[in-house]
This record gives sequence, structure tokens and C-alpha cells, in this order.
Amino acid sequence: GGYYPRLETQHKTRNGRIFPVEISFSVVEYDGAKFSLTTVHDITERKQGEDGQRRSERKFRALAENTPNVVYQCKNDSRYTFIYLNNAVEDLSGYPKEEFLENGLSFFDLYHPDDLPKMPKPEDNYQSLLNRRSFHITYRIRHRSGEWRWVDEWGTGVMSAHGDVEYLEGIMIDITDTKHHELEREAIIMVSTALRQATTRTEILSVLLDQLVKLFDADGAMLVLPH
Repeated sequence: GGYYPRLETQHKTRNGRIFPVEISFSVVEYDGAKFSLTTVHDITERKQGEDGQRRSERKFRALAENTPNVVYQCKNDSRYTFIYLNNAVEDLSGYPKEEFLENGLSFFDLYHPDDLPKMPKPEDNYQSLLNRRSFHITYRIRHRSGEWRWVDEWGTGVMSAHGDVEYLEGIMIDITDTKHHELEREAIIMVSTALRQATTRTEILSVLLDQLVKLFDADGAMLVLPH
């Protein structure tokens, strides 16, 4: 016996309605003789579903490309490999989307060391169960320029036909300015409180340095006073 590729075409009913069909060809043997077997399947519902999905994808892409926030789709794998990103990711990270989509760059390469431990990492034994619910996380990434950017990410899992989380999709929002304002307010409050309790010049300077380190996310600070 033999099998030949399937063919999609259109048929017409007696009343003139045209509908899509899938034709399969095969050769079967019976009692020493070979026969050609042709089967025809009406695939109208499948095509309607595919057309609807394409329209939905076009609407999604049109919306995504006209928003200032990062819109993404990624695999639910160990590096959350991106399969779609809009151009806004370059403003957020400093890298064009092609670096992520074609050259393998991952946000795991950009996460702040202090934020990396809290990022969910799918493992083989529970990967399909991770991210079943909508999620919201806040973290920092290193911009290509070297500065740290604060990111608010909202996303949800996309289930496969087998009930596993196959993909993730969501948005990322640059909240760096907002976060800096929050940190500045917190620093002012902390400094004011500490200064009221400080009794010596050394204690006052120590409070100022500690808050400067936190505010600028620095490894250390040095305050030089004039003689």
C-alpha cells in the first residue's frame, strides 16, 4: 500500500454553495490486487476556526504595536523564551526585540541579582503546572545603558489541549520614575525619623549615607566634607 499527501480544495454543492474539503489519497492492496482509495472530508468548521484565530491574532498584533507598554508571548520553559514582543521592549531594556526573538537574549540575563531568587523558574517536574493563574510581579532589569529599570509585569498562562500551561502572555510596564519617587519619599521619611533620634554628628552622617546607598541602589557611598 502507499500514502500520498493530503490536498485542500473546494467543492460545490448542487445548490451552488462552495465549501472547503480535504482530499486524501492512498493505495491499498486486497487479495493481491491494488486499489486507489480517495476520501473527502468537509473541513468548513476547521477553516472557520482558523480564520477566526487569524482575525483575532491580527487584532492582537494591531493593538500590541500601538501601546507604549511591552506586550509579550513566551514559552513556559526554563528561560521563558519569547515568541512575540512588540517594539516597546527596546525602550524598556535598550535591546531591540530581535535580540530576544532571534539571538536568545532572556530577561534572566537582565534581572537584578536581588530579584532573581523570587522569579518563578519552571522545572521539568512541575513546569506544566506553573503559572496556571494570573500573576503580577515587580522587579528590576539592567538596561543596556547600565542603569536599573523597575518593571511591573502582569500576565497569565495559556493552556494547551492537554491542560498544561504551554505559553504565557502579558504586559510589562516601566515604573522606574514612579518607583524612584516612592523611594525618595521613603528616604525622606526614614532620614527625618532617624535624624530626630540621632545625637551625634557621626550618627547623622551614617543615616544619610545609608539612605543614599538605598536610594541609588549603590554598593557603597562616601561623603566628603569641606575642612
